[in-house]
Amino acid sequence: MNIGDLAVGLLPSIGVGWLFFIVMRGIIRADRREREAIAQMDREEAQRARNLLAEQGDPPVE
Repeated sequence: MNIGDLAVGLLPSIGVGWLFFIVMRGIIRADRREREAIAQMDREEAQRARNLLAEQGDPPVE
C-alpha cells in the first residue's frame, strides 16, 4: 500500500467531513443572525410601547 492509495481512500471521508462542517457552520450562523434579528425587533417593539405610553402620560413600565 502506498501513500497515493491511502490518500484516495481517505479523500471521500475528508470531503464528506468538510461538507458537514460547512453546512453546520452555515446553520449555526443563520441561527445566530435570526436570534439577533428577533432580539432587535423585540427591543424596537418595547421602545415603541414605551414611547406610546409616554405620549399618553402613563408612567413607564419596566
